[in-house]
Amino acid sequence: MDNNINSNHPYIGVWATRNGFIRQEILPTGRYDEARAASPNVQTGRYSIDDDHIEYITDTGLHTSGDFQGNVLYYAGHIFYRQDRLSGVSH
Repeated sequence: MDNNINSNHPYIGVWATRNGFIRQEILPTGRYDEARAASPNVQTGRYSIDDDHIEYITDTGLHTSGDFQGNVLYYAGHIFYRQDRLSGVSH
């Protein structure tokens, strides 16, 4: 999974559940970092994106996936919304 993505890719950035409890940062390096509540780095790993589908492989080897629909990411039974990094506002 060699996946350096252009930093202008539409899915690079921070995604969060509506209440902000789960936040996921999709990095242009092909890595992601998931935080829950005040706990950073709860889950980290690699990802690949094919069209509107994202495949994750955690650093512990777990495989999961999700799908983007506009500014919404459906992943692991949760709905994530794109976040503005500076304000935390959903778009």
